[in-house]
Amino acid sequence: MSETKLNGKIILIKPTQQVNEKFAKREFVIETFDLYPQKILLQCVQQNCELLDNYALGQVVDVNVNVRGRDWTNKDGVIMYFNTLEAWSIKIANEDVRSDENAPKSANDLKTKADPTQFEEDADDLPF
Repeated sequence: MSETKLNGKIILIKPTQQVNEKFAKREFVIETFDLYPQKILLQCVQQNCELLDNYALGQVVDVNVNVRGRDWTNKDGVIMYFNTLEAWSIKIANEDVRSDENAPKSANDLKTKADPTQFEEDADDLPF
C-alpha cells in the first residue's frame, strides 16, 4: 500500500507500551487544520517509538504513515476488522507550507459577507 502524508499539530504523546517481549508501540494524536479539524490517532512501533522523543505538544509536524489493516475472529466466530495508521517518519512542518494560520476556523469563515453599501438605495430613488 502506498504511503500517506498527514499534517497537523501534536496534541497528545503517550509513553511507549511494551505489549510483549517482541512488540512495542507508542501512540500519539495530531489535530489537522482542515475546515473540520480531525484528531487522528497514530502509532509508532518498535524502534520508531523513539521518533517521538524529539517532539513536544503543540508542534506542527508532517507525518508519513502506512495504513495497516487486519482481521480478528472473536470468541463467537465473528470476524472483526481493524485499521492502524503506523507512522514511520515525523518532521517539523515547513513554515511556508503550514496552513494553520490561514485556514478557515469554521464554516462561517468561508462565507463572504456582502458589502453593506452595495444594497443601499438613494433616498431619491423611492418609487413614491
